[in-house]
Amino acid sequence: MAAALALGLGFVVACGSAQQGGSSPGHAGTAGSNSSAAGGQSGAVSSAPIPLTDLCPVFVGDLCAYLSQCLGEKFRDIDQCKAEVDCYGLPELQAAAAKGSVVYDPSQVGQCHARFLGDPCNFAFFLFTPDIFQVLSHCPNTITPKLTAGGACVSNGECSGGLYCKKDQGKCPGACAPFAASGESCADGTPCSPHSSCNSRGLCHVAAKVGDTCKDASDCDGNILCLGDDCPTQLYCDANVGVCKLGASEGMACGAVAGTSVPLVECERGLFCDAVFIDKVGTCRKRGGAGTPCNGSVCSTGFHCVGYQPLAATPQLGMCAGPGATGDACVGQADCAAGLVCSSYLCGAPLALGAGCTQDAECGPGTACDTVCKTAAYPGDDCTPATSTCVFSRCVAGKCANHLKVGASCAADTDCTTQRCVGGVCTDTSVCSQ
Repeated sequence: MAAALALGLGFVVACGSAQQGGSSPGHAGTAGSNSSAAGGQSGAVSSAPIPLTDLCPVFVGDLCAYLSQCLGEKFRDIDQCKAEVDCYGLPELQAAAAKGSVVYDPSQVGQCHARFLGDPCNFAFFLFTPDIFQVLSHCPNTITPKLTAGGACVSNGECSGGLYCKKDQGKCPGACAPFAASGESCADGTPCSPHSSCNSRGLCHVAAKVGDTCKDASDCDGNILCLGDDCPTQLYCDANVGVCKLGASEGMACGAVAGTSVPLVECERGLFCDAVFIDKVGTCRKRGGAGTPCNGSVCSTGFHCVGYQPLAATPQLGMCAGPGATGDACVGQADCAAGLVCSSYLCGAPLALGAGCTQDAECGPGTACDTVCKTAAYPGDDCTPATSTCVFSRCVAGKCANHLKVGASCAADTDCTTQRCVGGVCTDTSVCSQ
């Protein structure tokens, strides 16, 4: 997959810190803040059809709206972001549409784009940077797959229902092949059919029901990454009897309840077990605000856990507290009051130039993290590696410059927006490996 941020109409992805000579957005991430506008647009959101030939600027613009508004990335302006983003996966989609392996619907894509602009920070969740096929899969009917079993493919999005694109080490073309059915092996990476998942023993299984037999936790709950309100009821595996059971409700015992063994008695979705440690008994509780007990990241939004000591001679729960003042303990920026940063697990003032850092958020305005806090420099600015760092750009002959886009000649991976220089050419590997 491309190392640079690759998104069409909405995604979730995190960016790395600015790094001298080769900073570019990275792969993994989670949802950002709840912004409701994108790209500086206001008023009614247009859902006009988007022809495939016009998709690239939409792809880039939506990505930059997400980066700036939902993740707060330190681009100088929207133009710098657009210079750093390419249309990853789009050539493969255009080729698929041209040969008839997908049918592209401009009207549906327009509606998908409008949906993204309506709530860009909550459009979808992706564990890794998606390609355009993956993004459009979150908007039904934007592309309709036409290939049958055995058809030469580059993406799952080309294969009809019940099929995926099977590729050897990501190389194209692959061939449309059936998903693994419930009970079949998924240990070799073969994806399981929709509405089923791969358990810890390498077998596909459908979502469990109360009373189903189980050997471990994955037999009962295959929805670890389900984050929405419509997630299935939480089940756990009672290892003593080998049966899936409902998670305990509020006020019920959980954890190392007498007569149980690992995995322990879990709470139903939305609750947490307040056991002080894995080998202790607790009670299922709702997440709370200031003054409520906690044993990790289980406080209500805007609060964090303070004083939790599971390994002390006398283990004790912590208490949820609001944003911390200078000197208060923290594990992330959200734990500290406005204007403060979380550094070395303590809230305090932003770090000064030259101070050691691990992320941009620790450094003050106009600075960025490159092992230490340095002056933030952008394309066209002078770059002196000892005191400044090129933000989402690279230092070339003493000046910050944009990374090169797909197809440009390159000498190293760090020259390219994709962080992939193959055979002297910047290459997009988001759909097909090289």
